[in-house]
Amino acid sequence: MVRRVRVMENKSGQFFELYLVMLTLFMCALVVGLYFVQQGNARNSLVSPRAVLDVRDNLEVFEMREKEIILSSLGSVGEFGSEEFIESFRSKFLSDFYADEAMKEFVLRSLVLEGRDIESDARAKSSLFFNNTLYPEKETYYDGDKLIFGRSLVGKSINLNADKENYKISFPVKFNFNFDKKYLISKKGSGFVVEEE
Repeated sequence: MVRRVRVMENKSGQFFELYLVMLTLFMCALVVGLYFVQQGNARNSLVSPRAVLDVRDNLEVFEMREKEIILSSLGSVGEFGSEEFIESFRSKFLSDFYADEAMKEFVLRSLVLEGRDIESDARAKSSLFFNNTLYPEKETYYDGDKLIFGRSLVGKSINLNADKENYKISFPVKFNFNFDKKYLISKKGSGFVVEEE
């Protein structure tokens, strides 16, 4: 009789091991299945970060070109350190800037100022916008032996959407990007040095 009881205990132990193996395999299959289901659903809501990267890249190109125009405008009439020099420099800079369509296009595209979308208004009166808002006179001044030249804070607001042809569900993401800049200009010998603050 003792032998029969031991045999029964061994068989129930074997059954329990088989039960645990089957339960483990079922749970693994369930996790893998849920993973693939979630992956299939996730693509419905993805947006591309390309617009964000484009704005960042275009800002770098814009700032390189801005620095070039500053350097070319520094050969203005007047002595460095005088108000006449500032007026002449600003006039030359704004004239060259306004002539560069790519730079104007970058600034005006999706333009937001103080939370208001002003892209269309800025295009209508762009010379006043650049002269009074983007590069105001108060942002150009001397600080000791350096000339400070600044660009006011402006921003862009862009809606990032998923590709509607491939995705059933689209969750738009609003992308806000603000940028400003100050340049420190100093005279070195017969030339000028432009540094970013």
